[in-house]
Amino acid sequence: MIFEILQNIARKVFEKAFTDIDDYLRSKRERGKLKNTGKREKYFLTRFGDILYSRTRYKDQDNKSHYLLDEALSIKKNQRISLSRAMIECFLSTLSSYREVVTQARLLLGNFRSHEAIRRSVIKEGLNLPRFTGHLDKSYNKINWRFK
Repeated sequence: MIFEILQNIARKVFEKAFTDIDDYLRSKRERGKLKNTGKREKYFLTRFGDILYSRTRYKDQDNKSHYLLDEALSIKKNQRISLSRAMIECFLSTLSSYREVVTQARLLLGNFRSHEAIRRSVIKEGLNLPRFTGHLDKSYNKINWRFK
């Protein structure tokens, strides 16, 4: 009960903070380089649950879209989950099966995603790791790693 109330408060604080940061960035941006084309809403899954926030969309002279809020927060294009939430799920996945991670995430975070969504997230994060080839050095019984 208290856990859910605190998560609700944290979500509202984050939504308000994101809105305030977006308003600040809108007022301090360089005029003439980016054209304001209105607000767009986005869901973002954090350790506190889903946050719905609106961010201002801009177009540059090449007609490319920019979101100053996402750039300031280092949120990548189409990123739907916070890095801390992804790290927690990836860590739990190293300890048990994806189906068990759903139960653990429900207990730890109060909300959960499907085991398939967690599996896809782990694979996506794994693809960002540097590629390596390794071989066993028989004389020393250890692995020598070569990063590409």
